[in-house]
Amino acid sequence: MPLFSWKSSSSDSSPDNKKQQVSDYRRTEQEANPFAGTENQHKSGQPIIPNLDEDGKQRTKFATDCSVQHRASLACIEDNYTTKETKCQQFFQAYKQCRREERERRLEANSKRSFFS
Repeated sequence: MPLFSWKSSSSDSSPDNKKQQVSDYRRTEQEANPFAGTENQHKSGQPIIPNLDEDGKQRTKFATDCSVQHRASLACIEDNYTTKETKCQQFFQAYKQCRREERERRLEANSKRSFFS
């Protein structure tokens, strides 16, 4: 038997009974998820220091400086799907090199940042 049903077991369909059912439903939802509707719920677990780009907008975790190389390699794959290993190798290498350089820059910036400052 379900925990809560919209249909009452009695045949009473008075407005007071419906209000009670709605109230019970909301209470059940609140008990099941006590943080529903709280402000900034979607931000839990996100870093406190925002990762902003040049325009002051929040960058996603997946934003990279290698988007040109990424798009070029994907375009090559779309054009040469059956022979992508041979024809797109230069695009793959350019993307990998860009990501390596980006990672090195990030590691260097992190090493310069003091943990206690």
